[in-house]
Amino acid sequence: MTATQNTLHWTLMLRPAGGGPTGSVSRETLRSRKRSDYNLNKVNAPILTNTTLNVIRLVGKYMQMMNILKPIAFDVIHCMSQLFDYYLYAVYTFFGRNDMYESSGLGLISSRLRTTLNRIQESLIDMNNLHDPNQSGFKAAHSKETALLAVTEKLYAARSAKLSSVLILLDLSAAFDTVNHKTLLSTLRSLGICGTAWEWFASYLDGRSYQEAGGENAATHGPSEDRKEKVPSPHLSQLVVLTASSTLYGLAERVVATESLVFLAEQFELLQPHLDTMMPPAKKPFLQQFYSQTVSTASELRKPTYWIVAAKAIDYEQMLLLMAGVKWDIKEIMSQHNVYVDVLLKEFEELNKRLGDVSKQVRIPLPVSNVLWEHCIRLANRTLVEGYANVKKCSNEGRALMQLDFQQFLMKLEKLTDLRPIPDKEFVETYIKAYYLTENDMEQFIKNHREYSMKQLANLVNVCLGSHINKKARQKLLAAIDDIDRPKR
Repeated sequence: MTATQNTLHWTLMLRPAGGGPTGSVSRETLRSRKRSDYNLNKVNAPILTNTTLNVIRLVGKYMQMMNILKPIAFDVIHCMSQLFDYYLYAVYTFFGRNDMYESSGLGLISSRLRTTLNRIQESLIDMNNLHDPNQSGFKAAHSKETALLAVTEKLYAARSAKLSSVLILLDLSAAFDTVNHKTLLSTLRSLGICGTAWEWFASYLDGRSYQEAGGENAATHGPSEDRKEKVPSPHLSQLVVLTASSTLYGLAERVVATESLVFLAEQFELLQPHLDTMMPPAKKPFLQQFYSQTVSTASELRKPTYWIVAAKAIDYEQMLLLMAGVKWDIKEIMSQHNVYVDVLLKEFEELNKRLGDVSKQVRIPLPVSNVLWEHCIRLANRTLVEGYANVKKCSNEGRALMQLDFQQFLMKLEKLTDLRPIPDKEFVETYIKAYYLTENDMEQFIKNHREYSMKQLANLVNVCLGSHINKKARQKLLAAIDDIDRPKR
């Protein structure tokens, strides 16, 4: 029986005693450990869920079993590791998986965390068919965010083509489960639903089971005939809304889920010395790998989990539009920064206020606050560079204005956050300074700064050097940009 099968019995209580497994870690040892952010005081009380407590209780039962039945210690520890694996993967699936950040180039998921998630999916999730067939988030390219993004892009495209659009939102969950899929698709087509909308329904229904009720002839159809789940799938409550801007896209729920996982990882860290003494020598590499590759990655899940909040909490597109309206080929030095800077700062001030509102519901630990601010600032700074890369004409005075704008932004931003250094500050400053480079320096700059996109580098060549070099030299620099393979940072 695997650990995840035992999750059905999470009501067991754990009360460590002096002779119990957790009691083997002395108080002196605990005091000597680095103080955690989650110590038990009024300010930094641990953020927990009922599931966290149930897992800890179950771990206690496992350890009691291991103390009594030492020959099966490895099997018990393996079950404990599966519990943690399942918990980590469930939190990632509900709150951290998002197709949008895969192309952001911000390195939100480290190679170590990616490897861990892939391992869990291959060895535990896929093997035991833990995916919930009734939740789109478990199907590649069918998450809620992906669906909304796809619909939004179609609407924008239709508007650009001066076409009219009608958006109809239907709750067809029941239909998916109780109606013959062929009948459903043919009915939708007969009602005029076709093209991308019909194809989306068809791709979603592909591989999904349904049940037809007919008295004694009731039958279930679809791939579920060959899929008998050995353990219950993780389910996110329908009461948890992650798409509402009014709740900062479910920030409170994200904090509770992710920080409870981090707390659980800390408890596992405390247990490592005891588990190490119980593990057979030949199996100790397994325990070491579990801690180095899985337990230690729990805090890394913060980046993908909170990124979607940062990506949607501030209107970066509005900033690009405002920057596009700025005249950069000016003839005199300006002493006043541009309006887009003030608009962006107001967005950050509003974000700061909304974070305060959320903190009234659930405490936002400093590491979480830092991750959120880091994401927002990095996205803002990269949007600034993208805005500067859209400039068609720029004078020396215009470049000076860019520097003035950015310095104003930094000065005001540093009053809103204690995060230091400001993320991607050099990313913006280096790009602005590149406007002053000569032809030879620009060629070296292109080779050394692969963090910028090809479009951003091409803009430097065309706008910065366009009027100072001949066509052949410009083509040489543009060819150098095309020839360089740029891994995303």
